[in-house]
Amino acid sequence: MYSLAIYIYMFCVNVVAIFNKKARLLMIGHSKTYRILREHIDPKAQYIWFHAASLGEFEQGPLRTQQHTDVNLMVIRKKVSVFDQLH
Repeated sequence: MYSLAIYIYMFCVNVVAIFNKKARLLMIGHSKTYRILREHIDPKAQYIWFHAASLGEFEQGPLRTQQHTDVNLMVIRKKVSVFDQLH
């Protein structure tokens, strides 16, 4: 049932993406995610995977890893607006 709901959600977002820029950027980001991870992530390295739901959380990511200098930081953001505010 969950998988069906995800497929319906993705279908609806794809339809909305035709008319809405934010939805279109979401779909573009989803389609690039696995390629970016394959190109930039070392499978043998250790990472702290940090999800940022807001710009404030995004900015706190590096602060939270100062005590773990032997691992890499990976900050994931979901909202397009967080990325837009940084560039």
